[in-house]
Amino acid sequence: GNSFLHFIPSPMAKGRSALEIVADIFSAAKKSGKEIDDVGYNDVADLVIGTDISVQATNKILKLFKKYDEQLKERGLVDFDDQEILSFRILEDHPGYLDKYGYQYVIIDEFQDTSLTQMEFVKYLKLMKSLKGLAVVGDPAQAIYGFRNTSPEYIIHFETYLNRPFQHISASRSQLPYNPEVHVQNVELTKNFRSYQEILDLGEAILKCNGKDEEVLHVNAQRGSSGIRPIVNGYVSTKDEYADIVRIAGLLHEQGTAW
Repeated sequence: GNSFLHFIPSPMAKGRSALEIVADIFSAAKKSGKEIDDVGYNDVADLVIGTDISVQATNKILKLFKKYDEQLKERGLVDFDDQEILSFRILEDHPGYLDKYGYQYVIIDEFQDTSLTQMEFVKYLKLMKSLKGLAVVGDPAQAIYGFRNTSPEYIIHFETYLNRPFQHISASRSQLPYNPEVHVQNVELTKNFRSYQEILDLGEAILKCNGKDEEVLHVNAQRGSSGIRPIVNGYVSTKDEYADIVRIAGLLHEQGTAW
């Protein structure tokens, strides 16, 4: 079909290239955590349903997956998705593996963009004998990596997910450790040190238009007010936006602002 007209990304292509499609299917296969021979169409179906890639074509690609994995091993290589799966193979076969590092405090930033796999990894960090405190920081309203199977649910309901039983991520058959319940203290950060109040008020007004049930937190600017109302410009294309940024920068420079 049209999905395979171009082998690599091309300005002429309307959709993804064949190489990108195959890479995505291989990635989904690895993320399934299954042994290569156990991976089937259902493990990658979300990527091809609604496209012109047939079940038959997908199964042919999956047959190449084993050959691809064999070539990686022959060359002593791992790809990006292998890093997570192989890490979990170690943790699932050796639950106390992280104890040797002696970490006492762990802080994880941008937690609104967390995936199921990453949430499971946090649970292993929680079990470290040396751990004295673990904190996650994030803003559900800034979640932008849903296409990478992340969800703000993991920070909104952090205590619930942190205390759930472990689940297998790799193809390990080892018995998973017990996950004892712990209490989580929620701290709302309402002081902003970056922006003026007008910018924060505009962001708050926009978030209230989302129609979501969560309360929009009011944030106070420690810099106070700038006395200037924000101006929001819309552009048809990125090219138009960049041109206007250059124009505005030029005007500001003419008015005395240093480059």
